[in-house]
Amino acid sequence: MGIRYYAYPVAAVDIEQARADPRLYMASDPLADAWGPEELRPPMLYLDKCWSALQHLLGPHDAQPPRVSLMLVDGSVTHTYDGWIPWLSVLDPDQVSEVARDLVLVDADDVLAHFGTDETRSIDTADYVKQYLEEAQRFVTQLAHEGRGLIYMISWARSAPRGYRGKRDGVVRCRGVRTGAAGAAARHRRLLPDRLPLRDQPVSCPAR
Repeated sequence: MGIRYYAYPVAAVDIEQARADPRLYMASDPLADAWGPEELRPPMLYLDKCWSALQHLLGPHDAQPPRVSLMLVDGSVTHTYDGWIPWLSVLDPDQVSEVARDLVLVDADDVLAHFGTDETRSIDTADYVKQYLEEAQRFVTQLAHEGRGLIYMISWARSAPRGYRGKRDGVVRCRGVRTGAAGAAARHRRLLPDRLPLRDQPVSCPAR
């Protein structure tokens, strides 16, 4: 399924709790939120696999320092010998405002210059990045206007491995994937461990 990006709003009063216990603010199946019926979709930012391209766009290049807005997409999955560790981060309202002010300065010309100017790049890639850049701009601008922060995750398709069955020695482990009604029910239950500290909860899942 690939590594994808998901973000959800967090109220200013909940920022510290979100940092301490992100499971309360991250859906158990964010891909279902992103791909489900639009009328049922909660407020969120879904960047598909474009987070990596946005890192390149907003990160340091041509002797220029990284943009402030890089903090919206910074980080990556950590691969382990038998699984992966998702990246989770929380931005408070002040950081969201900083991101919003900077991100709106990035335009289609910047994207085209970065992704569509030589034979190793493509206009299709530039169009793909522009689409998600515009969605990110709208999302953080709205949150900044509302005075809210956000939590984001860079992970494989789900926020916890399919078939999650608990922890042993601090590692989340999984079993075979169920299909049909039982599998659908399991996928819509909260599958996260009791506590998932930011960026340091190992997750073990069979290689895809």
